[in-house]
Amino acid sequence: MAVLAPRSKSASTRLEPADVVTFGAFLFAGHVPVGKIADFYGLPVPQAEKATPVGNFVADRLPANPSVGDSIGIGLIGLVVYDVSGDRITRVGLEL
Repeated sequence: MAVLAPRSKSASTRLEPADVVTFGAFLFAGHVPVGKIADFYGLPVPQAEKATPVGNFVADRLPANPSVGDSIGIGLIGLVVYDVSGDRITRVGLEL
């Protein structure tokens, strides 16, 4: 998602790199403990699950085997499956 920075009415319509703020996906290997991500982003993850690999954390909350594009919500963010090997999530994206 891109957000345009406010511009004056006299400015040209051409966007400069500094005029676009991007909020997008940040990728993590599936083996990264979900607690490290939760602590950094202030996400509500139970203490008992903080050592769980983020790939397992996401997979445990999905209704079926994980597929690329599956997602879960935590607080105001989404954790999205980016890569799968067999039935194991190998890369997860955090979307703001």
